[in-house]
Amino acid sequence: MATSTLTTLANALKTYFLGPIIIQLDNGSGPVYATLEKTSKYIVGNAFKFPLEYGRSGGLGFSTENGDLPTPSARKYAQGEAESKNCYARFAITDKALKTCKNDKASFANQITRMMDNLVIDGNDMLRRNLVGSTTGSMGTVASSVSNATVTVTGPIEAFYPGQLIDVMSTPAFSAKAVDGKEISDVDYDNNTITFGESVTVVEDDIITLAGNYGLEMTGLKDIFLTDTIYGISRTTNKWFQPVVYDNYVESVAQDIDSLDMQKAIDVIEKRTGEKPNFIVCNDGVKRGYIDEQNTYKSNLDYKKVAGGYTLVSYDNVPITPEKYMDSEIMDFINTKNFNLGRLGDWDWLDEAGSIMHQITNKPAYDGALVQYAELLCFKPAANARIKGIKEY
Repeated sequence: MATSTLTTLANALKTYFLGPIIIQLDNGSGPVYATLEKTSKYIVGNAFKFPLEYGRSGGLGFSTENGDLPTPSARKYAQGEAESKNCYARFAITDKALKTCKNDKASFANQITRMMDNLVIDGNDMLRRNLVGSTTGSMGTVASSVSNATVTVTGPIEAFYPGQLIDVMSTPAFSAKAVDGKEISDVDYDNNTITFGESVTVVEDDIITLAGNYGLEMTGLKDIFLTDTIYGISRTTNKWFQPVVYDNYVESVAQDIDSLDMQKAIDVIEKRTGEKPNFIVCNDGVKRGYIDEQNTYKSNLDYKKVAGGYTLVSYDNVPITPEKYMDSEIMDFINTKNFNLGRLGDWDWLDEAGSIMHQITNKPAYDGALVQYAELLCFKPAANARIKGIKEY
């Protein structure tokens, strides 16, 4: 393979592709992700240390004309800590493909452009899943114990696709792998099943993750609402750290959405924190439930344009963003001003010894990878609310 071809590719990746890729990953990974402030100001070493704000200022009050002024007392803060997570986007090209493109610049450019487009599409998808997920990296769980090539999944089946390599972590401690890096050969999106090339033995409630990802993904909304100890703070002993959760289930049955419940969630956040949520996050089924309620009462739907060029259905001037990886029957109310994507810097090529492209061991192929060292930080978990038990349409 001509060295000049690899050099040409590396130069193109640095000068032509990197800038647009960063913009597309930052702005194309959904409305919430696009709105997040992205900064390195909280990084200390390879971790993040940041203020968790709670309470109100104590320096407010009344006094007599000659009396003492109110005692100054700033809002309370605790220090949150989180490790940066290592997020990679890897691609590969064969030596044969490089040789084929050597004398056809148009073909070479088209092939690399298509490869980078796919990298962005899959990167956007992964970041959206991380945003609403948890550090476990769970994409779903095993619905029932089987020894078979086909496994039924509980959770958004859209997280899976043919060619994907996954692990299945065994219950109860998730310390061992029932499935280790096996490739999915088929996905039945209508029946929530994934199929492997050979039989596997899995148990109900085993966690399914991307291969090697268990416990390594970014903090997501599932952690914000469900995990007891987050950013080093226990919610059991610090009630100020608790988000608001309303349970609409009636004998375990989800109920139709009521916009009055949505208003209640917005109101309680405003009362407790003095701030209004700026996003409502749910899956498509819950969003359709809201639209059905509005149509039932002959209400005209309101729309709002938000960062990233998205136009969304809104309630009380708060946009409702559908996230396909959001858990079912749930609606979250968040304020992105209280979130931050802490990162060491923008996405960049993994540049080892000045080289982006590296030969894959024992393979006539070369690979490269984008990397971002980041973590989702939430300064006020209590400024978020969740309604669970919403019937989907």
